[in-house]
Amino acid sequence: MNSALRTILAVTLVTCVSWMAQAGDASGTLEVNGKTYQITHAYGIAVEDAFEKGKDMPMLILSDRPLPEKLLNEKTDFFELRDAGMNGMKMEFYSNGSNYSMMLVGAGVEGSVSVSGTFDADQFSVYEPAKLAGKIAAEKSVGDTTFKYNVVFATDVLPRKAKVAPTAAQLKAAQSAASAKAYLAFNQAVRDGKLDVIRGLVVRERAAMMDSPDFKNMLGLIQAMMPADIAVVKATETGDDAELELTGKQDGKEKDGTVTMKKVGGKWLVEKESWK
Repeated sequence: MNSALRTILAVTLVTCVSWMAQAGDASGTLEVNGKTYQITHAYGIAVEDAFEKGKDMPMLILSDRPLPEKLLNEKTDFFELRDAGMNGMKMEFYSNGSNYSMMLVGAGVEGSVSVSGTFDADQFSVYEPAKLAGKIAAEKSVGDTTFKYNVVFATDVLPRKAKVAPTAAQLKAAQSAASAKAYLAFNQAVRDGKLDVIRGLVVRERAAMMDSPDFKNMLGLIQAMMPADIAVVKATETGDDAELELTGKQDGKEKDGTVTMKKVGGKWLVEKESWK
């Protein structure tokens, strides 16, 4: 076996092992309003505990399909999972598994359907910082949505990535990046409530959402939830795509944000924004 072939096989093996460590096993069903989805993949991700500062809690994603590796981090949100075509559930557990919150993702649901409350921790066969396993089942109704699930799963829990402070060069580059300037202009337009300006600074799909008669009312809620003192600390532009890393403050607490931008017709437009 020549050295080039050995190198290719080694890289392939490392890649496969890395992916296998991230994607756990799942078997079962999610039924939403009479339609059944086969749950085949489980992902465990450590996230910051919302109730106990300095501690982690597990996020469990149960999906009917494999998810791209870029989504397997604590910042992944409902919209990113939905846009990846997933049908399933995004669940977070705290108080040693005795409480939880969950959201249905995809599954033909309009808008979002979420549930929270106490959880029967005996459904876990393994509840450890690095691994989750068990058999979970429930039947619930939220508004016009009725759903039930019955899933057996086992997955490693990916640890949180250590926060790395941006370098002086990254900070300087972020301040001059065209994508960062476009986002900050969008952010100011939202604060000022300038709908025409907002529409011209977002991708077509987000602009279409503004056609809803409820958007003006939603805008006030969006403004109230926006972190203060937002700064772009890192901007990565690759062709017509850009990812921005942000910092801000909300209720006196530090927040980290991620924004994806798309260049359309030579102009940077906001595609997605999420905060943790």
